[in-house]
Amino acid sequence: MVNLNRSENLYKFSVNGGDTQATKMGLWLPLLLAVVLGGVYRQFGERFVSPEFVLYGWIGLGVLIVLISVSILISISNGNFSRFVVKIDLENAEISAYDRIRSESIWTSDFYPQYLYLSEILVDINGEEYTYPALVYAEEQFEFVEEAVPYPDRVILGYAEKQHIETVIKQIHQDIADQ
Repeated sequence: MVNLNRSENLYKFSVNGGDTQATKMGLWLPLLLAVVLGGVYRQFGERFVSPEFVLYGWIGLGVLIVLISVSILISISNGNFSRFVVKIDLENAEISAYDRIRSESIWTSDFYPQYLYLSEILVDINGEEYTYPALVYAEEQFEFVEEAVPYPDRVILGYAEKQHIETVIKQIHQDIADQ
């Protein structure tokens, strides 16, 4: 799972919780970057570059914009811009949520490994519904879940292929058994 950072006995999941700020940033920031850098180069760069090198400057600027855009999109897909962080501390048997925007802890609760399960999230794309595997922490198990702010009674920890989610669940249970 790309939104999972794991260290010894600590699992950190970066989740959106229905907040689309990261998605909006991923779409608008590269476009804004292209417009601003293009305008700056057009206004100032062409004045200081000889005419035979102007095209190379535009090509270099294009490559730079693509590299920065790819870097931003990779950071977003890794969860670096997501609003919430859900931590599972196996050593203290706790699960907690942290709001990055407000810089505050939302809640802390006891962790029960049997509440981890594989579910599916329903995604609507152009009027067609698709399902995708999701890792969920909840006492009551649901066949389908919806993205929402993380609460102690239900947290969507992430999305991935079914085998990958099963591997994460097995790893958490194995880490608990090894303690």
